[in-house]
Amino acid sequence: VSWNSFFAHGSSLRKDVINNVLAEICRIKKSLLDLEEYRFYSSSILIIYEGLLKEGKCDSQHFSDAENSMDCEDFKLESCGAESCESTNYRKEEVPSSAVTMKIIDFANISFPSLDSDQLMHEGPDRGFLMGLDNLYEILESLLEEDAFTI
Repeated sequence: VSWNSFFAHGSSLRKDVINNVLAEICRIKKSLLDLEEYRFYSSSILIIYEGLLKEGKCDSQHFSDAENSMDCEDFKLESCGAESCESTNYRKEEVPSSAVTMKIIDFANISFPSLDSDQLMHEGPDRGFLMGLDNLYEILESLLEEDAFTI
C-alpha cells in the first residue's frame, strides 16, 4: 500500500492527518534524542488515525481534489526544534484537528544501556531509528508538496 493510499479519503489527500503525523514524528524524535545507548533493532512505527470524517463544515483548502466535511477545531502544530521538523511551512497553517496516534512497536530486539557504568555498549541515541524517522518525515513532506502542485 502506498503512502498516498494510506492518507487518502476518496480522491482527496488527508493533509490534516499528514500534518499531525509530522508533529508526532517530531515528538517521538525529541524523546529518542534523550535516550542514550538505547537501540531499537527491528522496531516499527505504528500509525493510527480515524479515517471516517465527521459531519460538519470545514474549509476544503486542507484537502485536495474534493470537498470534505469534518469536525473542525483550530489546530496549530508547534515547532519541535529538530532540523527536519522546521524545514517546511506546511505545518504552520491552521488545519482541522484529526487525532493521530503513533507508537514504537516490536521491542523484541531492543538494546538497553549497560548496567555496568564502565562498559559503554552504544554511544548516543539510535541514529538508525532517527534516520528512519527523518526519511518518513521527508516522504510525507513530499506528499504535501506534490499535492500543492496538483491543485
